[in-house]
Amino acid sequence: MCLSEETLCNGTCVATLTDNANCGGCGVQCAGTCALGECLVALFSGAGESGATWAIAVDATSAYWTTQGVFSAGTVMSVPLGGGSAATLATGGSNLEGIAVGSTAVYWDDNSAGLVMEVGLDGGTAVTLASGQNDPQDVAVDSTNVYWTNAGGEPGLGVNGTVMKALKVPVDGGTAMTLASGQNYPYGIAVDTTNVYWADQGPLGNGSCAGAVMKVPLAGGSATTLASGCPYDIVVDAASVYWTDSNNNAVMSVPLDGGVATTLASGQNAPFYIAVDSTSVYWTNYGNGTVMKARKVPVAGGSPSMLASGLTNPNGIAVDSTSVYWVDLGAGGTLALRVMKATPK
Repeated sequence: MCLSEETLCNGTCVATLTDNANCGGCGVQCAGTCALGECLVALFSGAGESGATWAIAVDATSAYWTTQGVFSAGTVMSVPLGGGSAATLATGGSNLEGIAVGSTAVYWDDNSAGLVMEVGLDGGTAVTLASGQNDPQDVAVDSTNVYWTNAGGEPGLGVNGTVMKALKVPVDGGTAMTLASGQNYPYGIAVDTTNVYWADQGPLGNGSCAGAVMKVPLAGGSATTLASGCPYDIVVDAASVYWTDSNNNAVMSVPLDGGVATTLASGQNAPFYIAVDSTSVYWTNYGNGTVMKARKVPVAGGSPSMLASGLTNPNGIAVDSTSVYWVDLGAGGTLALRVMKATPK
């Protein structure tokens, strides 16, 4: 008889939680490290810096991220989803934070310089889409525009934040459009075919907040409050908005038109970034170095599952049809950076 943590595979008891030849199930090969029954693969391991990167984006072929550029010039990087050599798509600037990918280009913000930038998927000359921004934080894209949040200064300074958009390819020096103003430190942003959504953190300067999950039509107009709380990062699907609430250590959702908010997970440890697919929500717990997963529609008595643990300050997270991707500082601490993939989901 096998032990409780083992599975009988072809007549042999194996630890499918850690066995690379039977990772998560009999005969499931893992080319990386099998942990908690998930195959963890490092797509990139290399030099970084303290707080090396915040966000990650993926398309059908590659993962993209920024190195923040605190002690040296920031970079925009990519690596094939199947692993291989990382490429530098752009370099320069500092405090590079949000990143998004479209069909032909990658978009990011240079927080310190107040810029929103674009470069081709294979690199080339970076283009400035917007300058003179006030503390840009996160970016999102659709087929024609790039959207971003301007925090408006350090947390607790008041309602100087804005939500902005600009054409992905500027025409005759086209200018950015303000979709919402008077925000209190907006951070995460997402977009669908009708609206822009953002996390207005609402810091009060004493460790508490009075924030909200907000939306506004793509063309601008009156902003709508969907839910209150202390949201940090945000994603959407066809039915709901999902966000991390780091102050209350929770992961939440609310219908796109507002209503009663649902707690998908509580008791988390500084949940930061969030991603969503057809069935589940994924997030990083910055506080205890874990990557987590929960059902989008909670099942009675269900609880979140852990995809990875023992990480060092995991930040951005993304998901596609087969895998979950994230960035963390890696085992080397402040001068290490890893881009990780877990599969199968």
